[in-house]
Amino acid sequence: MLFFRILIYFVLYSPSRINNSFDREMPPFPPDEVVLRALHAVGNPTGLQRLPYNLLTNNCEHFATHVRNGWGVSAQVRRNSTMFTVQS
Repeated sequence: MLFFRILIYFVLYSPSRINNSFDREMPPFPPDEVVLRALHAVGNPTGLQRLPYNLLTNNCEHFATHVRNGWGVSAQVRRNSTMFTVQS
């Protein structure tokens, strides 16, 4: 529990800032809500739908953008999607 208190304190009061490229498209939730959304997602089986890890559709960047912006998307997957397309 102490870890979560430190984490919440850091998020709320730290002068550090993480810039997310999707913030322009969809404004982020307030920091305290982001933390609560993340904790709820990982600590509560009735939270976000738990899907198995998938490099293309459900990776750590999808999780981070979902809890921060409410929209699970990966810029890395978007940029490199042509590498993953199957040529017929």
